[in-house]
Amino acid sequence: MDNSTNRRPVHRHRPENKPRQEETVYTEAKPVNITRFLIRIATVVAIVMAIVFGMSIFFKVDKIEVAGTQKYSVAQIQEASGVLNGTNLLTLNKGQIASRILAKLPYIQKVLSIGIRLPDTVIIQVEETEVSYAVQSEDGSWFLVSCQGKILEQVDGAVAYSNTRILGVKLEDPQIGKTAVASEMVAMPDVEAPSAPITVYNSERLSAALQIAKEMETNEVLGELATIDVSDMSNITAWYGKKFEIRLGDGADIPKKVFSVVQAISQLGQYQAGVLDASFTTWPDEVYYKSFD
Repeated sequence: MDNSTNRRPVHRHRPENKPRQEETVYTEAKPVNITRFLIRIATVVAIVMAIVFGMSIFFKVDKIEVAGTQKYSVAQIQEASGVLNGTNLLTLNKGQIASRILAKLPYIQKVLSIGIRLPDTVIIQVEETEVSYAVQSEDGSWFLVSCQGKILEQVDGAVAYSNTRILGVKLEDPQIGKTAVASEMVAMPDVEAPSAPITVYNSERLSAALQIAKEMETNEVLGELATIDVSDMSNITAWYGKKFEIRLGDGADIPKKVFSVVQAISQLGQYQAGVLDASFTTWPDEVYYKSFD
């Protein structure tokens, strides 16, 4: 017999929500243990003092190593840097050290890096100026400058002639270690209108000469030029040893002209000598070679 028909629905009552328990929202602060707090502070201070004391005792400069210089000795680099034996190794100001070296040693072109090797060594790596150029001052004295225009030292005529000489410009009040400044502007006669001279600033001449020098160095031609003559800014010339007279025309496209000249020299025979015209006026984008013979 099926009893499903006699079943009555069972009504289940949902349990009523129980009231929420009260939450703790405030707890009275416990009294601070002053003794324990002071012990912790004293421990931290002691650790810090131990570290500082250890740094001051164990990490002191005792030796300086220098790489990249032939012009200056290690002692000269150390003196210029201002780093003394006994100086705290871990608190050296590398920016100040580099600035002192560059200011006091003109032939240092760059301070590449300043590092330390524990427990007592400072390592300084520098880059020196490889090639210098001789320029006269207004009183006729000769000074050597880098292609960046930094005045390196005053020299006599013999030393000046053993370097590439920049002609057609004078230096005003040259100071060792400072940037070269050309003397005041000069007037050049205009060929087409002699009564109306063209004003040419010596700063333009010096800038053009140094740009030529820089481009020569970029193309790995180091110290091969005898002269760079910027007396006539419409017809800049240079001598590559005694073999080639280089004509660059005006000061436009100097990087391109110098690169072209260097390529032309590399293609000429060892015993060839003559004029290399890279003015790009008569022969656009071509270097014209004419033998001295």
